[in-house]
Amino acid sequence: SKVTLYRQKKDGKELPTWWIYYRKDGKTFRKSTDTTSPEEAKKARSQMERLLAFNRRDELTEDFYRATRNLDRQEVGIKDFFTIARATVTHKSTVEAYKKTDQEFLAFLSSNFPKLTLLHEIHPTHAEAWHRSLLERLRPRTVNKHIKIIRMAFKKAMKNGAILRNPTENIEMLKTEESARRPFTIDELTVICSEAKGFHRYSAGLGLYTGARLGDICLLKWRDIDWKRRSISFKMQKRRGKPMEVPLHPALKLLLKELADTTRANPNDYLFPSQAITYQKSGAAPLSARWHDFLGKLKLLDHDQAFYRRRQRARKAGKIVTPLPRAAGELSFHSFRHTAISMLKNLGAPQAVAMQIAGHESASISKIYTHLDEDAERRWIDAMPDLTKPMVPAKKGTEVLPAG
Repeated sequence: SKVTLYRQKKDGKELPTWWIYYRKDGKTFRKSTDTTSPEEAKKARSQMERLLAFNRRDELTEDFYRATRNLDRQEVGIKDFFTIARATVTHKSTVEAYKKTDQEFLAFLSSNFPKLTLLHEIHPTHAEAWHRSLLERLRPRTVNKHIKIIRMAFKKAMKNGAILRNPTENIEMLKTEESARRPFTIDELTVICSEAKGFHRYSAGLGLYTGARLGDICLLKWRDIDWKRRSISFKMQKRRGKPMEVPLHPALKLLLKELADTTRANPNDYLFPSQAITYQKSGAAPLSARWHDFLGKLKLLDHDQAFYRRRQRARKAGKIVTPLPRAAGELSFHSFRHTAISMLKNLGAPQAVAMQIAGHESASISKIYTHLDEDAERRWIDAMPDLTKPMVPAKKGTEVLPAG
């Protein structure tokens, strides 16, 4: 590959430092030589040409790379690096996700390759072995998530000059099936609203009439409810804490008033204190599992197929517990979100209204609508039927059909 020397310009004048330009694996790279000397810059160009020649023959090693660039080896410990690499991550849920993946990766290396202690010693074969171990026990979507998280850390290491190659770069993402989740039917909603009590009752109402995810519901505080303006405000746990404000449906207002009458409802208190603690400690999984189990008890799911029920039986039997994937198309708490969005669309609400309430983003829609009228949102929310009261079951199989 041809390596070109050049100097950057500013205000029409050349800056003193020399840079090198080259292409590798179809990508363009520009790097500073950190010198103003033409002779030293030419040496750097020559070293890079040798480096690329070895790389094409796949004979490049970390030692050779550092030797040709007169670099001292950076003795970066694996554990120390991952601690430093995540220091800039601030969002709580992201921190937890990265921490969990990092711990699993480090535990795998420690168990299977105990002699590895420095970052540059990690080879693609080590990363590929970890990938294979993930495939044995996790679903493709989860495997991809773990690989992406570790890959980002190694990219940062390359950028900082701690390693030459990303050991995960040749691991391909797995193909995943599209989600087959569906909205609840009217009959299913009738059963749920008739049988649900406590947290199930109130979270069902919030999910149905706000489209909020389970984690967002668990972290709601009484101060987030504006009774006068009839709205609920919260920050999404996903999408980097996107702020949301959803009009308060009359039926949901009555439900929340009912809940408020059973507690002190101090502004800084959570609506669901115990569920908030669970979510902050373990994420949405255990709460989603309880909802999954509840749907199974209502015969809306095959109870024998309930995800966490099968795990519980496996534990009691003393068997090795591995993740048990849910069957495609089964219902979950997230179906309330599908139901809310589908219901709005079926009522004729503009796509932008449904997207705004759900917190979805689209470049094409945002070009047309710079903002949405709050009154318009409220009209469509109010138009949603009150499904919290016992009602005459609809014709068998009637479903809140997804629009579009």
